[in-house]
Parts: sequence; C-alpha cells; structure tokens
Amino acid sequence: MPRPHSSRSGLLRLLGPLAVLGTQQEAPVWFDLALQRARDCSSERQVPAGMQRAFSAIEHAVAVRQSKTVLLQAGARANAGGEEAARGGRYWSIAHHPEQATYYGRVVASTPNISNVCEVGFNAGHSTAIWLSSNPAARTFTFDIGTLDYTPRAMRKMQRLFGGRFNVFVGPSELTVPLEAPQILRQMQKTKLTASAWCDLLHVDGDHDTMPTYNDFFNMFSSGMARCNQTLVLMDDVCDLHNCHCRTKNGRPWSPCHGPSRALQLMTHLGLMTILDKHFGVADRGWVLAAPTCQGAHAWPHPCDPSVWRDHFHITERNFKKGLWARFQCDDWEAQMRTEMAAPFTVL
Repeated sequence: MPRPHSSRSGLLRLLGPLAVLGTQQEAPVWFDLALQRARDCSSERQVPAGMQRAFSAIEHAVAVRQSKTVLLQAGARANAGGEEAARGGRYWSIAHHPEQATYYGRVVASTPNISNVCEVGFNAGHSTAIWLSSNPAARTFTFDIGTLDYTPRAMRKMQRLFGGRFNVFVGPSELTVPLEAPQILRQMQKTKLTASAWCDLLHVDGDHDTMPTYNDFFNMFSSGMARCNQTLVLMDDVCDLHNCHCRTKNGRPWSPCHGPSRALQLMTHLGLMTILDKHFGVADRGWVLAAPTCQGAHAWPHPCDPSVWRDHFHITERNFKKGLWARFQCDDWEAQMRTEMAAPFTVL
C-alpha cells in the first residue's frame, strides 16, 4: 500500500526548531496525518462497534474472575460482586471515556505506517483492545507487572481474540523491557518488508511514579525499540501541573497523574519530547500525543544519573538509594561509569 502524502508544514510548526537538530532525521510526514485524524474525532461520544465488543469481552473475563474471588471470600453475591468489579475496572480505564478511546483508535488506525505498538501497562487490557480492534495490521508488544488477580485472565482473553498479534511480557518493566528487547527487535526485523523494525507507537501507562515513568521511556529508547523522530508517543494520566484536573470518582485530586506529568515535564525540558496535541482537563483524565525529538538513544540521561533524580526531581540521595537504586540496577550503571572514567583517552 502506498504511503500517504501530506504537507510537512503543520508538523514542523508544532515541532519548531527541535524538528531538525544537527544531522538527525526529520519527523516523518505520517505524524502529521495521525495528529489530524485524531483531532477530527475530538467531539465523538460513541466508540466503534468492534472496540466496544472487545471491551465487553474483557469486562466479562474480569467479572468472572472477580466473581470467583468474591465467592471464595464472602460465599455469597458472587455474580453481583464480579459485575461491580468489572464496572469499577471500566471507570478507571479508558473504556469509560469515549473521547479518549476514539482518539487513541484514530491515531493507531490513521495510517498504514503504524504496525508495531509497544506499551507499558496492561491492567485489564482496554488500551490493548483499542490498538488491535482499530487497526487489523497492528500487533502489540505489551509489558505488565501482572500482579492484579484478574490480569492473567484478561491476557488469555486477548490471546483468544487476537492470536499472535498480542505479545505480552510479564514482570517489572524495568527488567523485562531491556531483557526482551533484543528478541522483539529480531522478531520485528523478520517482517521489515511489510512493517517497520521498531515501535511505531509507544504508550506508557505503567507505574505512575515519576522516576519509574521516566525509566520506562529510557529503557524503550536506549534499547532501540523506540526511535527518536520515528516513534509516535501517547501518554495517559497526565495534566497541567499548575492546574491539574485529574479526579477520583468522588471529585478528589488523583495523585497518580502527578508522576507521569513530572516525567513528561522533564522530557520536554531536556528536549527529548515535544507535545503535538494535549487534552488536559477532559472529564477526569488527561493525555498527550508527542514526538520524541531526541538526537538518538545516547541523548537520554540514565535514571541513575544524579542530575536526573536530584536536579530535576529534587529527590534526596538517601531517598533515591533507599527506594530506587536497586530497582534501576544502579550498581551496574555506577560500575560502568567508573570503568569509562578510568579508561585512557585516545588521541586520534
């Protein structure tokens, strides 16, 4: 299928001077097309039928699992408890927000250039259902810690619905992304004649603390799975930190928005990411469509680097080493830095 043509001017106006840095490649034209197609659906309130069927299948799986849990714990009202859990799961998911669900679906279905969707965070699989039901040519590479009791059942449901198009890797993303990246890239390379050999779309919606969110982006780009100016980015649960509208069912501020928002703020400040489109204050959610305007994988500061956690996130050394040092395998990073510093300089 021929690739669509559109004017570069709209995207370049959005990217500004960061669109071309040195010899790096310009952002592809299809970014602009994806942005325009997504904006066209901003007022829609009804999700497509295929997407709705996928949502219902997931929620049935969650309800069955939760019904068994309620039956074991209380011995009564199992079905009612499971259905309530499923409804609660929908409220906290993108499925409860048709504007966002339709926007996401338009992005992934907007051009034939999107074939590999990489995502951190699965939960019950609503966003995964959007990618796979909206674009029959898309396949997902999904990373999730898998600790929620209904998540395995939802994953099995996705595999039955979409077969080999749904690829999932269970475990902490700070470990599984760098571990599985070589295998995934080899798999992508085998189909490079019909699809790209990297993630065309990246969605990060896993751990909602600031540093883990940044770390997920770091691992995706440093591993080569995501590429600067080649991978379109969607981020969920973000807000304007000066006027955050993320709320719970009871109207209270929802703190999990703050972590991803701070990570996004850092990435834009460092010139690693440029926001193309933002939706803040829509209902109780916010999301952004962004372009990674970095100059290569080396441009991403390592999360163990003190300039990241101390200067940008204002985390004390004691707190960082107490909670995140081991999680991000900073001992390995520190040893590597010492080795590089001790290596003799070569004069060419």
